[in-house]
Amino acid sequence: MMLNISSDAKRSGMILATVLVGAAAVMLPALAQAHPGHGAHEVGFMAGILHPLTGLDHLLALLGVGLWSQQQQGAARVWMPVSFAAAILGGAALAGFGVALPGMELGIAASVLILGLLVASARALPLSWAVSLGAFFAVFHGYAHIAELPTTSALTSYVVGFMTMSVLAMAGGAALAGVFERLASRDYIARAAGVGIAAAGAFFAIAA
Repeated sequence: MMLNISSDAKRSGMILATVLVGAAAVMLPALAQAHPGHGAHEVGFMAGILHPLTGLDHLLALLGVGLWSQQQQGAARVWMPVSFAAAILGGAALAGFGVALPGMELGIAASVLILGLLVASARALPLSWAVSLGAFFAVFHGYAHIAELPTTSALTSYVVGFMTMSVLAMAGGAALAGVFERLASRDYIARAAGVGIAAAGAFFAIAA
């Protein structure tokens, strides 16, 4: 009886994984069109909340961090999203101080691609490597949130907004990892989601 349940769960997981990968491939043109948006000039808490959602490159990276963190063991599950959030804030500070960051768009695209590949492979890295890699890419995302925005009194609330949504999106990715595991009893669906994220990242890199 247990073998039948396991077989059914595995089969269901593989079907859902195939659907996810196919859906990601179909959505790539829409993702590319949604990729611009770093130049939006709205400032305020709600604009900050919406910015990671309107730029799907940001959203996919954040979900990828949440998914990947749950494929790790021990302290990495907490420190990876925490360090990613801190580095987003650091990147925003660089932009706020007017420090140039070349290759911003390519760095963001690369983050989506590599995070997707890491989720797809369920690759566990030493904590220092995982935190450093995530923080490096997070700087580009934080910088993009602030670049080209006017300096106004609402900038602080804007930062609070996009940091709030960044944390929520990573938490959402972590929650999805748990849902995927319960659905398939393994990480097949999470891996398939990683393939979809990586495909979107490759598309973003070509379009950058």
